Amino acid sequence: MENQAIIEKLRKLIAHEKSAREIGSIAEAEAFAVKIQSLLDEYKLGMDEIEYAEREAQEPIDWELISMEEGGFTERKSKVYWQILLASTIAKCNGCQIVTNGRSNSLYFVGRASDRELSKMLFVYMLELAGELSKKDALANREEQRRVWKECKSQCRSQWSPYHLKKKMRQYRDAFLMGFAGAVSERLQQQHDEMIAANESSTAMVHIKKDAVAIHEFLSDKGLHKRRPVRATVRNEDALARGEQAGKSVALTPNRFSTSSRPAIGLLNS
Repeated sequence: MENQAIIEKLRKLIAHEKSAREIGSIAEAEAFAVKIQSLLDEYKLGMDEIEYAEREAQEPIDWELISMEEGGFTERKSKVYWQILLASTIAKCNGCQIVTNGRSNSLYFVGRASDRELSKMLFVYMLELAGELSKKDALANREEQRRVWKECKSQCRSQWSPYHLKKKMRQYRDAFLMGFAGAVSERLQQQHDEMIAANESSTAMVHIKKDAVAIHEFLSDKGLHKRRPVRATVRNEDALARGEQAGKSVALTPNRFSTSSRPAIGLLNS
């Protein structure tokens, strides 16, 4: 399967998953979500030496800017920890790396063109999913949060207003999103580590390591280096736990990986 073919396959898969979610078929949506990262891993593991050589010749290391607005997050103009964490993990699992863009809420995916495109598609998909889940959860728990707010308001009336409830709900969503991104990132990282351990001597691993070196050299030439984002403060532990549970519920790993065969078209319908 050529690089463009896998990109188009992923684009159709994500579009189908979105349609399933829009009509309320959560079970079907999860069934599609199961296949996304495993499809990408199995595709890369199935490439042969000639395909890797052609890819490296035709796709030099470069970078591509992405704004969080592409995933529906338009309200923040500065960096958001959970988005950087999610982007960094997705990039690593797909042969890329990220660098942040100054103080703005945008970042660069660094890697080969097809890896950048796949990482970006998966990242935007997860941003949209995270946004949708956080809104639904905040709405479902709004009355409970309002009750707590009213209790606080009765105890310190002069310090509370409708603005504070709005702020509280914003903090609720932020905590949920942090929990969601943390849980998804942890699972993706575990899946990636298992894939590497099971295929350490494969052709794929040789080229994945070569790409990592090439990315490091690319960033060094630009005077850049990877920076670890600072963890944000959590202001709602209940929302954080709910987000973590949602992240653990998103299906990511349907099966183990194998280097014996390329992913067939039927994988998408299994």
